[in-house]
Amino acid sequence: MALIHLEGWEAIGKEFDYTGTLPNQDETLEYLRSTYHGKFAVSTSRFHVRRSWDGRGQALGGSINFSGDLWMAKYWDTPLAASTTITIGMRIKIPGTYRNNTELIRLMGTNSGSLTSEANLYMLNTQAIRIRRSSSTTVATSANNVFNLNEWHYLEWQTVLDSSTGGSYELRIDGVTVLSGTGVATSANSTPTNTGILLFNQNGTDGSIENQMLFDDWYVCDGTGAVNNDFLGPINVYRQPLQAAGTNTDAGNFGGTDGVADLNSYPVLDDTKGITLTSTSGQKQSYTTIPFHGSTVVGVSVYSRIQTESSGLPIEVKHRVDSGASSDATKSFSVIDSENWTGFLSTYGLDPNTSGAWSQATISAAEFGWEIA
Repeated sequence: MALIHLEGWEAIGKEFDYTGTLPNQDETLEYLRSTYHGKFAVSTSRFHVRRSWDGRGQALGGSINFSGDLWMAKYWDTPLAASTTITIGMRIKIPGTYRNNTELIRLMGTNSGSLTSEANLYMLNTQAIRIRRSSSTTVATSANNVFNLNEWHYLEWQTVLDSSTGGSYELRIDGVTVLSGTGVATSANSTPTNTGILLFNQNGTDGSIENQMLFDDWYVCDGTGAVNNDFLGPINVYRQPLQAAGTNTDAGNFGGTDGVADLNSYPVLDDTKGITLTSTSGQKQSYTTIPFHGSTVVGVSVYSRIQTESSGLPIEVKHRVDSGASSDATKSFSVIDSENWTGFLSTYGLDPNTSGAWSQATISAAEFGWEIA
């Protein structure tokens, strides 16, 4: 499995609409609510989108109004067992305010439906990073000034959760190790399992646009397999627009054509430019994407938003990847909501045709879509 999550927030609203106080806040809230768990809005505080670190895409921005804490959580389909190596990486811009003893990342555990903390990452007003367990016990603290305020950095945290002497940790900023240790207690519970990850935008005092938390290019690895099982370094996550309907066209009745010109990739609640199909087992739809021009590829994420016409029995849907003579349609999810979109993001760290890393050629030749289970 190895790579279990890959997110760049490129699927929210207009790709380069980043101006204003809270740009694309409605689309961002709809996306987050349909895809993640969390507290995405508090009074005038909102998650929204901003221009990414390189100006070519989007980043997730915390509110600049600071009327309350915001957080978003990603829970795993299957909790990661004790002694699993967990690696988290993301591009992050830490603001110049509200930074003293502020929680950045939380590894949740034991009770998948709660916010139970196993391990945490905090920032200090000395521009140091601190690792804790159970939100209270310090595991290690970096030297001061390991990051600059209001500048983009790529932060990576690898840990093995253990409440005794089997734990380990390493923290890198822009590829440089600022903390590491082995044979230490890194978690709160004696048999820790990681059920998910929590990202924070904490309450603060400065309302200027410059002083806000920004997240971009987020990955999570579980340490298994032979590919993508360690630090990946500062990756870039980009959106690959759809180009045309692929080989599977069982549900091509959108906009009166099998093409994608009339297909809205960013559906709002009342959008009618989506794909309509009946709940028939085996129906599937796939798409080609525009040619990919990258080089090294760590993985592919497929994202969709689906709703039913009536809230009766749930519809079972699978994301589908067709590459060469092979396909991967093993990630199943249920849709029962007829009033809101249910979002799904499935990450594929391996090319199903080769069981190895993706390449520029295999992504450009592959088809991506879904099928009814």
